[in-house]
Amino acid sequence: MTSPTLSEVTEEFTDDIRLHEDITGFAAPDPHTVSEVFLTGATGFLGAFLLRQLLAHGLTVHCLVRAPDADAGLKRLEENLRRYELLDTLDLDAVRVVTGDVTRPRLGMPEETYTELAGRIGTIYHSAAKVNFLTIYKWLRRATVDATHEILRLACAAGAILHHTSTTAVFEPTADQPPRGSSTRPGRRRHCNWDTPRASGSPSNSC
Repeated sequence: MTSPTLSEVTEEFTDDIRLHEDITGFAAPDPHTVSEVFLTGATGFLGAFLLRQLLAHGLTVHCLVRAPDADAGLKRLEENLRRYELLDTLDLDAVRVVTGDVTRPRLGMPEETYTELAGRIGTIYHSAAKVNFLTIYKWLRRATVDATHEILRLACAAGAILHHTSTTAVFEPTADQPPRGSSTRPGRRRHCNWDTPRASGSPSNSC
């Protein structure tokens, strides 16, 4: 198998940075009126602590979890919270497990479930990611680019505010410093608020 040429890679990137036609701007709700939110990545490190904060604000949190059913998904969620010593501090009565997969159309949900969820949530917190800066782009594409398009589609269907978090660095910013190892401080994460009401047809963001 031959490596892609620079022009092929450039063309692929150019296609991927374009929003699909079904992803448009909309008037997002007043954040103070939101009572139900959607969280991806709740079985990861960052997502566990986001879940804690969202529950502390009295919100109902719908968590997307890869699992065969809701019971198995809840077990995965609890195991992750236990790993970070959070489980005993949280009341999970306000947690709703939604089984699915960020890499699949409609995030892997049946159409009926997707439509019902879109009618309930007012904010989306997208922290799911496949983080590996040493692999090639095509192996990350589904979990990053394709997943983000699906999250944007849900935001449009729900008319929901979107908070998108992505990892931007695992190496030191200057060439004379060695890469960070697994025992050193983790890579920085960049938090962007996708603010659709200010846009006409295309969103603006503040990072």
